[in-house]
Amino acid sequence: MKFSVLMSLYFKENPAHFRLSLDSILNQTIIPDQIVIVIDGPVSDELNSIVTEYASKNPKQFTILQLLKNSGMGIAFNHGLNACRNDLVARMDTDDIAVYDRFEKQIQFFQLHPEISILGGTILEFINSPGDINQYKYLPTDHISILRYAKYRSPFSHATVMYRKEHVIASGSYKLKEYEDYFLWIRMFMRGYKAANLKDVLVYSRIGNKFIERRLGLVYAKREIKFCKLAYRIHFFNYFDFIRFLAMRIPLRFIPRFVLAFIYKYILRNQL
Repeated sequence: MKFSVLMSLYFKENPAHFRLSLDSILNQTIIPDQIVIVIDGPVSDELNSIVTEYASKNPKQFTILQLLKNSGMGIAFNHGLNACRNDLVARMDTDDIAVYDRFEKQIQFFQLHPEISILGGTILEFINSPGDINQYKYLPTDHISILRYAKYRSPFSHATVMYRKEHVIASGSYKLKEYEDYFLWIRMFMRGYKAANLKDVLVYSRIGNKFIERRLGLVYAKREIKFCKLAYRIHFFNYFDFIRFLAMRIPLRFIPRFVLAFIYKYILRNQL
């Protein structure tokens, strides 16, 4: 069963992390037929040289797209998705590490459950090396539980997802610069597409030193308000969902960093 991998690379990526990510894809028990890398605007010579190095070894496997300016992940993913030649597409972040049998497990699940359109899994978050903080992000596994969870938070870890390209495009693909994945999922649900998450860890996810800082402040709060309004407009959220979503999230953007770090570590991780 052939599939494509979709990645977006931008100038802030660490070259060593990018190389580890590519190696984890190429050392899978099932190798992707195609790896699509969208270079989102100008990047360093070192990052470009890594892309050239890997693509030159197997030019038929790699598809490289260069965007003239940094446009954000949503636009980059849409360009990349259109270039994917297979219906099954796996997302992968350029600083994460795929577990060696990630794709095998997802392909097997799709073969057993052809009704599924989106399949994610568990991530193990790390800072310097996998396992250094032993922090897991578990998500509900069955479709009904995923729908309920989506009223509060995004029901998938985007970098673990494998989905059907045809169904993503039918749902309008990625539309936002931020919250691009969450908004896509709920639009797919509104069209009746089914989803699941594996309990297995599929990806070691690098959270970085600024993971918490990026989730604080007015800018992040405005992104959440914009998403919430859109979810309400397409009738995924009712009025109660709308108020609850904002009431649960917006205050968190203006609390001390150490408090938000505690919430993420002990409340929003290691449990459903």
